[in-house]
Amino acid sequence: MPDVGPPEGDTEVDSLSAVLDQGFGRKPADAVRWRDRVEPKALRVVRRSGRVVGGLRIVRMGQWFAGRVVPMGGIASVAVAPEQRGTGAAASLMTSTLEELHADGFVLSVLFPAADGPYRRVGYERAGSYVGYRLPLRLMGELEPMLDIVRVEPDGIGDLRAVYDARARTTAGNLDRDEGLNRNVFEDAYVYSADRAREIEGYVAFTQSREGDMRYDLRCRDLVATTPEAARSLLAFCAGHRSMARDLLFHGAPNEPLLYHVSEQEATVTQTWSWMSRIVDVRGALEARAYPAGLDADVHLDVRDDVLGWNEGRFVLEVGDGHGKVRKGGRGRLGIDVRGLAALYTGHLTTGELASVGLADGADPPADAVFAGPTPWMPDFF
Repeated sequence: MPDVGPPEGDTEVDSLSAVLDQGFGRKPADAVRWRDRVEPKALRVVRRSGRVVGGLRIVRMGQWFAGRVVPMGGIASVAVAPEQRGTGAAASLMTSTLEELHADGFVLSVLFPAADGPYRRVGYERAGSYVGYRLPLRLMGELEPMLDIVRVEPDGIGDLRAVYDARARTTAGNLDRDEGLNRNVFEDAYVYSADRAREIEGYVAFTQSREGDMRYDLRCRDLVATTPEAARSLLAFCAGHRSMARDLLFHGAPNEPLLYHVSEQEATVTQTWSWMSRIVDVRGALEARAYPAGLDADVHLDVRDDVLGWNEGRFVLEVGDGHGKVRKGGRGRLGIDVRGLAALYTGHLTTGELASVGLADGADPPADAVFAGPTPWMPDFF
């Protein structure tokens, strides 16, 4: 049987790095960068006969739903040696990691899949969007700044967190970033804020990417606006680069509000990818998030989970005053696979849509009302 646990010393970290090199086609510089940034305590390896044959990295953070942060364990850098694929090593690695996350109080897990199948087999399902846009700067030339645009120095980056959180709490799926992800956003980037009387209402963090000629693109690491004035001011600031720059590249929501500030529908989608979510603890996840204010409803679930036995069975979710309480039992009116529950939980699919793909037994209006909300998305990749 495969053995899963933290790496034992630098030798096993090096062995995992070699598996990742082959699995992801990494260049030597990428491997060095990964080794410099990763904390060995966040790594898990899977061994056969004492030899490392795969592994992953755990990113312990949170995810926003209806104005509340839900404890979430992100999974990254998953790889198994080619000769060990199909042997059960990956399933053992993922199941052990989910059990560890549960023991540590994480009720959700999220990852970006290279292939959906292996993760579906351990209970993950597509549950939100990662969408890239290309917006020509010429479309924003008519916009004028309405707020002050201020260069943010490294010692002022911490002041932006409250602005990010203000936007995130209105979404479904934005991350409560850990320190590493936050560093990746701002490191070596140009950062500017949109201020009103020294109060920050938005910011942009970007790099400049040149391909072949003198002209370049603005590649946003983060673009956050909490007011219409901030949105127009930041877009106008970016448009001010158009004598040399061509396009603004950024990640946003599937129905991105920033695009309503430009005159024409010429923005193009450069990338669409679905991140996958896994309910690690049904009771904990249902009680951790918030729900629509003013809604009183009971949802009777009958959950199927072939991997994590504690999630199996009937649960009643009682929603009131924006909060949810869960008890075992009930009528089991909505039979649902744990994969389907993940997509319902985030608001990615309705019960009727889940029924159409075999992940729920039928439409359930109370459940749809309880989990209704913004389309789930995130601007980060991990």
